[in-house]
Amino acid sequence: MSPIVVNQQSLSETAPDVVELFKHNLSLATSRMPQQRREALAHILSHLIATPPRNPVGTFVLLDKLLPLITDTTTGVRSTLLKVFQALPEAEIQPHADKCIKWVRLGMLHLSAEVRDDALKFMDWLLEAAGDQIFEIAGGWTRTLDAFAAMMGWKNETPAAAAKGWSTAPKTTFGADKGGNSYAHQMAALAKFVELGMQKLPPVAPWSPKQRMDHIYRLPQGPNPFGYLQLFGPPQDGEMCPDLESRQKALWPWKEGMEKKAAQAKMEGGPAGRAATELANVLEEGFEGYEHDVLEELDW
Repeated sequence: MSPIVVNQQSLSETAPDVVELFKHNLSLATSRMPQQRREALAHILSHLIATPPRNPVGTFVLLDKLLPLITDTTTGVRSTLLKVFQALPEAEIQPHADKCIKWVRLGMLHLSAEVRDDALKFMDWLLEAAGDQIFEIAGGWTRTLDAFAAMMGWKNETPAAAAKGWSTAPKTTFGADKGGNSYAHQMAALAKFVELGMQKLPPVAPWSPKQRMDHIYRLPQGPNPFGYLQLFGPPQDGEMCPDLESRQKALWPWKEGMEKKAAQAKMEGGPAGRAATELANVLEEGFEGYEHDVLEELDW
């Protein structure tokens, strides 16, 4: 009888350290086995919802490791991942909104319909946690609108697309003009995204003479005050639309096409019709009082 040889064996009377066990499960979250990924995420979730919450590696490390799982093709992994993200403090998510929105957009453009539909749930989570921060980063408004348009088959519906000679045939990859709950979910998510981006700020009290002089002559107090110049940072991922007027201007080419699609969905009724009504109302309120400058579009 040949002996059984064990290459490595470690026996200990003490249980594994909690921190090391957490890190071990974090490494297993990217395992090749779907069941192992889901169980690892469930273990991480149990730490995050404990009293008090335990996150020994920090939110940045968690997001950096787990965000790619938004495009995981296993439903159980994505549902557990969403619970993990929802358990994280919103204040710790906001500084990383740029990285989060990029992975959400990748999920929205995935070939799998289930992944695309779940990506909208991650979009809802991110809008709740870091809605203001999304609209302030480069590409947060424009590229996300592009992702919605591609997902819903509206990519070639703008007048700009027709002027450039692009094909106006509907995209078959993502199933344009389809009904059902999936299309309604897409329409509702788009309405929520546009509503948050088109919110009008409440009026603020005018500056006092001292505040005005401080604003003009004193050194800026906030971190990275000249970040908008993009002198030393990485290349911007799309156009930056930090205020309402710039977002209205960027959304204007899509407005007519969105209104037409919303009108078609309202005629069909059902969940998609109700979501389309909400989108139409959001567009009407968001562009109230807006005057589009046609001269800016001319190619001098």
